[in-house]
Amino acid sequence: MNNISSWIIFAAVSSALILMACSTEVVREVPVERVVTQEVVREVPVEKIVEVEKRVIETVEIEKPVEVIKEVVREVEVPGETVVVREVVVEVKEVPVERVVTKIEERIVVVTPVPIPTPARVVRPAPSPKTKAGEVRFATNYVPDSGGGRNAFYGGPYSSKTTCEDLFTVNMAGERIGKLAKSWELHADYLGATVNIQENVPFHSFEGRDFGNVTAADVVWSINDANPHTNPQSATDGSGNLGAFLGSNEQVAVDENTVELSWASFLPQWQQAFFGEDGLQECILSKGAFDQLGEDWYVDHTAGSGPFKLIEWVRGDRFIFEAVPDHWWKAPTYSSLVWAQTPDPTVKQAALEAGSADVSDVPTSQSLDLQESGFKTAPTSAGAAYGLWFSGNLWEETHAKTGETLERNTYVHDLPWIGNPFKPDDNNNPPGIDDMEQARLVREAIAFAIDRELLNDEILGGVGLPIHQLLFDPRDPNWDPKWAFGYDPAYAESLLDKAGYPRGSDGIRFEMPMYGWNYGRATRAALSDAVGGMLRDIGIDVPVNHYAYEVWRPGVVTRSAVEPWLDGWSALMPYDWPRAIQCSSLSRGGKSRGVEAPQCSEANLMASAEQDYDKRIEINRKFADFMREQALAPGVVILRSVWTYNPNKIEAWSYPMGFRGAINPWAHIELK
Repeated sequence: MNNISSWIIFAAVSSALILMACSTEVVREVPVERVVTQEVVREVPVEKIVEVEKRVIETVEIEKPVEVIKEVVREVEVPGETVVVREVVVEVKEVPVERVVTKIEERIVVVTPVPIPTPARVVRPAPSPKTKAGEVRFATNYVPDSGGGRNAFYGGPYSSKTTCEDLFTVNMAGERIGKLAKSWELHADYLGATVNIQENVPFHSFEGRDFGNVTAADVVWSINDANPHTNPQSATDGSGNLGAFLGSNEQVAVDENTVELSWASFLPQWQQAFFGEDGLQECILSKGAFDQLGEDWYVDHTAGSGPFKLIEWVRGDRFIFEAVPDHWWKAPTYSSLVWAQTPDPTVKQAALEAGSADVSDVPTSQSLDLQESGFKTAPTSAGAAYGLWFSGNLWEETHAKTGETLERNTYVHDLPWIGNPFKPDDNNNPPGIDDMEQARLVREAIAFAIDRELLNDEILGGVGLPIHQLLFDPRDPNWDPKWAFGYDPAYAESLLDKAGYPRGSDGIRFEMPMYGWNYGRATRAALSDAVGGMLRDIGIDVPVNHYAYEVWRPGVVTRSAVEPWLDGWSALMPYDWPRAIQCSSLSRGGKSRGVEAPQCSEANLMASAEQDYDKRIEINRKFADFMREQALAPGVVILRSVWTYNPNKIEAWSYPMGFRGAINPWAHIELK
């Protein structure tokens, strides 16, 4: 792939002629008749400077008595903003002499280019909306397969943005504040908190069934349902992080409005990341609805207290939400919200342009075009960082907390990107290199083969950002350039040669299948394909497997996945926050990134136990050194996603931003 230039060079009228002449003579006697003068000048615009010097000498048979002056033009590069054009001047005249002199003369014709402005683009106004009055209609990549339901059913992608709420949120200034939590107090040992719940916050009613107000019992049921260590069936988003934080601690309702929260180890982001609407989004749901109607009912419904109520869900097709007009926190100003699954980006853009959709998550390049046609945008988050996780590198023998022996089943085959610390010497290691170093060289080579700038330009439309370490954002002042990977395919190939994987007769070194998401998540799929193509350039055959995430996910929960994969991380995560749970045995029982390293566990536990901000920073800096050395999760790009919307339907759209996503964004839409 090549960058597409937006510049075209034009040549215009000559501003100066610089003549440089030299001549030779040829004499031949001929009779004299008459004098005729003719001059021909032709200026030819060129598209680039010609650097090759060229002489052209043309022989002409002369039947009349003439003196012929012919120009030979040299094409040279001239200093400054100039280009060379060819000029041919032929002067023919009869002269009253008895000989003909043929002179060959050189000239350099210099033309200063005059840029011709690109015609102004015709900007069309955004269309008149064709959607129903009081309805906001989305054309979006996908409708989550899990539908509605409890936290254990992985309802996070939309739930805390529409149908339910959490204990904490952020305000328009980005400050952490209580929401369903009216007040709270951290325990003296930092291993829990007492939280008082807001009173008189009603749950949604369904078909005449009233589930009452939010109570402490609902809070603890919702959290225990999400925690994979108290509910092994939980498939909630970020279950590995949540399980590592909470451990096997059950949350307890002291009375109707008081909750005793407890967790396994302190994390400074406990409110925001685990009980907040900008975190993992385990929101508060009605235990009464579950008790009355059962698990099957909860699959298709969500009994929450949010500003919207889910009234219809059709798998793989649509959500329809009804606004709660008298919502206690933020009442929507319109009546309904529709999500229509529209994975094809061309169809989504056409829907916006036709006015049949009001909002869409079109790819960035299309969004830029639509903005020139009068559409506007609203951000979805501070950005999602994407990096390549090398699943199958399970280096811990025992659990970092419990000490139990861990099952590992990713070493059945000797795969080039997976290092085996339990069998460091096998039959394909080059002299002096064990299996761990061999795999490290392969991972580092792959990191150097990724052209991050090109991915940002071509797939993200230039509005993203290259990132080199998935867990460390380069926009933070704590970033150190030594953690970066450059783009150097030749160096990458030398590392693969050193690792003992030369190119074969077909140019291939080895095969490395990669999980690439399904095309319902178009940007991730496109990035995966592009990374696969770059790795083929250095001799690694990369089949990219596109299928639903719900099919892939069990492998990273059970630690059986061995394919590298591109996955997201919260961008701009504060540098002092403990991280690395999902490359650690601490996340066992929940989702991981398919990697477990004792250094990940150590860094997380140390940062979690440390109360001093500067010391947490230092712990994470050392961890960044380790991740750079081992290349377990080299970064690729930060995707700053936006919603593109029709301003003829939506008057304004402002809402608070969390570190992981937008907070109740749909309730902040104001229609014209």
